[in-house]
Amino acid sequence: MALISTLSLASWRRQLLAALLCAGCALLVSSVALAQQDDPLVRDFKKQYAKYKDVASRREAVLCLKGEEGAEVVEAIVPLLKEPEPVVVDAVIEVLSGFTSEDSKLALALALEKAGANEQKAGLLQATRNGKYKVPTKTLHALAGDSNWGIRRYALQALAVCYPEAADGTHDKLAAACKDSEPAVRAEALDQLTKFKSPLVVPPAIALLGDDVWQVRLAAIRGLRTVRRTESVAPLVARMQIEEGRLVEEMALALRNLTGREFGMDPPMWKQFLAEEGPGYQIPTEEGLKFLLGKRDLSTGKSSWKVENPQVGAVFGGIETSSRSIIFIIDQSGSMEAEVVERERYKDRGYPSMMRIDIVKTELQRTIERLEPNVNFNILAFATELNPWKKNLVAANLINKTAAREWVGRLEAIGGNSKSDLVEAGLGGAANISAGKTNTYGALMWSLNAMGPRTKDPFTKNYQIAADTVFFLSDGRPTVGDFVEPDDILREFLEANELRQVTLHTLAIGEFEKDFMKSLAEKSNGVFVDLGH
Repeated sequence: MALISTLSLASWRRQLLAALLCAGCALLVSSVALAQQDDPLVRDFKKQYAKYKDVASRREAVLCLKGEEGAEVVEAIVPLLKEPEPVVVDAVIEVLSGFTSEDSKLALALALEKAGANEQKAGLLQATRNGKYKVPTKTLHALAGDSNWGIRRYALQALAVCYPEAADGTHDKLAAACKDSEPAVRAEALDQLTKFKSPLVVPPAIALLGDDVWQVRLAAIRGLRTVRRTESVAPLVARMQIEEGRLVEEMALALRNLTGREFGMDPPMWKQFLAEEGPGYQIPTEEGLKFLLGKRDLSTGKSSWKVENPQVGAVFGGIETSSRSIIFIIDQSGSMEAEVVERERYKDRGYPSMMRIDIVKTELQRTIERLEPNVNFNILAFATELNPWKKNLVAANLINKTAAREWVGRLEAIGGNSKSDLVEAGLGGAANISAGKTNTYGALMWSLNAMGPRTKDPFTKNYQIAADTVFFLSDGRPTVGDFVEPDDILREFLEANELRQVTLHTLAIGEFEKDFMKSLAEKSNGVFVDLGH
């Protein structure tokens, strides 16, 4: 009996020891896991972030987490997607886009599934898109049906990047989205199908050639131009008979790429061509197209062809546009008071003086004089502040053109060199020097109707603007505004213009860093002209 008790006691002790060891191991494992989750940098970030009051410090603090992994990072910075400053939100998205561990990506996917605020959904979708994360398609499909059109648009972008194959169901989802109630989503769906060169773009693109919003019609035309099908020709020709301005030129390019014929912006000729070809017409193959066009630089593969019979809406600084909806932006900052250096280039051309501002004013007045009545236009002069002529585009009739020329004639450079005596006398305020700086960012964003925070822009209707073409003339480096670095201004403008699709032509006069102006034009389907020093 004692032996049994002794054995039982020994057995009990062994079981107790085993239990204690197991508990100890479990505690050890839990401690290790906790230590792994308790990232010191993330912990310090949570403590310190609220102390940073300036935007630059908050942005830098967020970027300190770049390269960090884990759910803690996601939990710490996802709330910051609601920050009003775009650069802080951009930093959060940059960190969230750089994950390499599956645990981190899973944490992001869970955050996206649970996100309630639109700003958080938008930021997480952009991070998903940028990082090409395989977030469950169920989540992305659900967000593609969100009540907010901005979220639907970002969800389509994420689907297209993360699940590009037709077998993933993305192409079908995009085709269905071409019927979305929001124009921006319809245009996005068309653009994504066009990038895939999917034949699914053709039926909705044909249907949307008559859309009320010109950006959607533009996306439809470009889709039909890229994905070549015979059934696209007749609808394009029919729409060309009633379309105006810049989109007629886009249609001419599309029809040329479909048929190999070069009737340019001549709707009756295209109509006659189609009638003569008859109902059995078939577009040429790719090889046949190259043969028909002929005018090709074989060394580069680039065409040297230009649209024939252009319907010129305006000519400014030697740049022609077929647009009928135009904004002219001219610089009236203090540096515009300087005289041009290359005087021979400007003499005998009827300018009242060799000052840059007088040359620009004269050229703009001449451009306004030549505008046809079917053109709608507006003017913005800018220095530190923005000085628009009208609130909206107006018709180029006799009265409006006369008023516009007179308004331009009254413009003067603000705070220029002629005020230097006042400055030397300590009367800088009277010289108005501070008002004569160069607010390039403000002027460009005004033309896009994008004056509010960029983070809010995808949730407004501000992208539905009338102007489709902007002429921007400046002589100086940006010196004032929400953004003054050229790279920052370029980034912000292109981001806002992604929805608006405005063509930006830029003109530089003076000794400015022209690479910035050139990049603005080239990345906005525009033309850059150097008017000299």
